[in-house]
Amino acid sequence: MPSWIYKIIKDNNIIYIGSTTRKYFSQRKGDHTKPTTAQRGKQSYLQNYVKDNGGWKTFNFEIIEEFDTIEKNDLLLKEKNYIEKLKPSHNLYSPITSIQERYKKHYQAHKKNINSDINKKKEFYIKQKERESYKKYNEKRCSIKINCECGGIYSLQNKTNHFKRNIHLNYEASL
Repeated sequence: MPSWIYKIIKDNNIIYIGSTTRKYFSQRKGDHTKPTTAQRGKQSYLQNYVKDNGGWKTFNFEIIEEFDTIEKNDLLLKEKNYIEKLKPSHNLYSPITSIQERYKKHYQAHKKNINSDINKKKEFYIKQKERESYKKYNEKRCSIKINCECGGIYSLQNKTNHFKRNIHLNYEASL
């Protein structure tokens, strides 16, 4: 499908750069010049500028580059390169963003939440280390065996239970 990258010019100043994958370039040009487009979405800034500066009859459309077949993402990347190179005054939005740009915008928008999540993770890992040290302490308590005077064997963890057993109680009663 044919594709175009175009610019809208007034008095040799580049106002806007865009791209289209329509069957005919004139269809896209017609979309820009429709009066109903001014009330909708991203184009309203451009439409208001055109309306305040003499209408569409004072602006020219020029095709920068034409393609017979091109992937949509490749077309948008080329459009973005032209926007960065020619710096038009009324392109407010990037046609396509890289993963790094998306991450940067997401990070800026959610910086507070991300930092609090990081702090929560740090707290979690500190608690985990405390739990692991407690586990090691318990393992140590379980692994040390003590020989009782009554003839029984117990670990520090089971000391209380050992003193309640019949073998120990009988031993104490015989004393």
